[in-house]
Amino acid sequence: MRFMRIALGGLLAIGLCAPMAAAQSTSFTYQGSLERNGEPTNGLHNIRFRVYDDLTPGAPDMQIGAIITVPGVMVVDGLFSLELDLGSDMFSNTDERYLQIDIQAVSGGGYIRLEPRQRVTPTPRAISALSSETAYGLELPVSANSDETDVDALLSIQHLGPTGIAIRGIGRTTGVIGFAPGFTNVDSYDIGSGVVGVSRGTGVYGTSQDGRGVAGRSINGTGGYFFTRSDDLDQYGLHARSIGDAPAGLFEVANSAATLPALIVRTNSTMRNAIGVHGLIESTTPGNSSTAVRGQNNGTGGNGIGVWGSHAGSGWGVYGSSVTGFAGRFSGDVSISGTLSKSGGSFKIDHPLDPEGMYLSHSFVESPDMKNIYDGVVTLDDEGRGVVTMPVYFDALNQEFRYQLTCVGGYAPVYIGEEIAGQKFVIAGGHAGLKVSWQVTGVRCDAWANQNRIKVEEEKSSEDQGYYINPEAFGKGKEMGIGQRQLERMLGVEH
Repeated sequence: MRFMRIALGGLLAIGLCAPMAAAQSTSFTYQGSLERNGEPTNGLHNIRFRVYDDLTPGAPDMQIGAIITVPGVMVVDGLFSLELDLGSDMFSNTDERYLQIDIQAVSGGGYIRLEPRQRVTPTPRAISALSSETAYGLELPVSANSDETDVDALLSIQHLGPTGIAIRGIGRTTGVIGFAPGFTNVDSYDIGSGVVGVSRGTGVYGTSQDGRGVAGRSINGTGGYFFTRSDDLDQYGLHARSIGDAPAGLFEVANSAATLPALIVRTNSTMRNAIGVHGLIESTTPGNSSTAVRGQNNGTGGNGIGVWGSHAGSGWGVYGSSVTGFAGRFSGDVSISGTLSKSGGSFKIDHPLDPEGMYLSHSFVESPDMKNIYDGVVTLDDEGRGVVTMPVYFDALNQEFRYQLTCVGGYAPVYIGEEIAGQKFVIAGGHAGLKVSWQVTGVRCDAWANQNRIKVEEEKSSEDQGYYINPEAFGKGKEMGIGQRQLERMLGVEH
């Protein structure tokens, strides 16, 4: 008959729990498996226990304590369970102890000794801790595996079944706490956590071949919470790093009916140069079209937005700057519901005469007024007059009209016979069949224009005094540029 496995149920929990009173029992549940000739045995058996200080029988082998015999233990399909009390006096904090087991079938025959002896140092010492002020009596290393020993771990508990949990920690405040040596500040973690790791290095580390190294889930709270108290710019509450070609992090809203963002980044800072999101390309020589921040909307419908920037005060919703390239570039139509301020403007197209080899650019026409320009050609009637009809919205959009008339193919003293009224004006003074080229300008008088008149001349702010929009035009360096100053203020550079 050969003894196959033993499991010292209940003792590890005692050894790792909080301090207990000395009056508690030192007995524990002992479970085992018996086989005879490779087959599980059944029936009543007497089981005898001895405790020794050595694994191998023989001198100077010494038995510790008395023989303990448990009669009439029922074995069913090779499995048995009994209550065993070895006492606490025979165990010290330094000496190892080994259990020798002899088994006798009640149906007949003598005792059969099971070999080898079983090392029981970890669990009985946990029982001996019941009489101390603390219950940290579990001496490591110890292995409590189902069928093998992990020699690298101080404590290894394996569950090799198809389902189940290897370790389960339940507490009214915290389920499992792990402290690394030299760092046991209990104020460094949140009470009420399932698992807490406290360390000067990595608090909790998880690794997986194909799944998730660490997974956090919450029904109504936060799946993962990360924070740091450091003032070091190189320390983060959450650091995600990829050493392959995959993204370092993915934030996803799986609910197709959700309207909240997949990622919210916020700061409570009230400082001058606070930043909500900072996209950074570390390399000083990145490839073409490298992008620090990119917004992409795959929707094919209308009114979608790739990147949205807004500001509640008088700052900028979106700010772009570049030393040598474009501060902003748009491929497609651009709509601005406000005033566009610029140092200059032009259109730039493929040259009509050499579209493959050249560009053609024209400058915008500028005016101190918010002007609209209308022009055309009219042929005078038999009386030397011509009536020009303007768009139906003309009177509602314009005021303070100006006129220009030029005869085409001949000369005549043409003039404005009747000024604009009811979207019409009259040209007079010519002769029949004469063509007259006309131009009319009007100053905008719509509601938006009336509320947003352009200031033709204004003083620079105190911060911009002495600096230039285009310093190079005045022979100054870029450090004298207002845009450069604004950028430096955003980045926290003080002068």
